[in-house]
Amino acid sequence: MLDCEKNTPEMEHEVINAFPHAEHRAIDAAFEHGQWWISCCDCGGQWSVCDSSRGFDYEQVTEGDESC
Repeated sequence: MLDCEKNTPEMEHEVINAFPHAEHRAIDAAFEHGQWWISCCDCGGQWSVCDSSRGFDYEQVTEGDESC
C-alpha cells in the first residue's frame, strides 16, 4: 500500500506538512476515493496527493481564484 492510500491521522499530518505551496495557508486534507486530497479553503484550489521517490507529489486538479 502506498503512503497516499493510508487513511490514518499520522498520514494526514504528513500530507499537510509536506504540501509545498506556502501561499495557500488555509488548507484542508481529505481522504476520498482511496487517496488524499488537499484543498485551499481560501481560493478553492485542489490537489491530488501521489507518492513519489521524493515523498509526495501534489498534482493540481482544480485552479483556485485569485485570492491566494
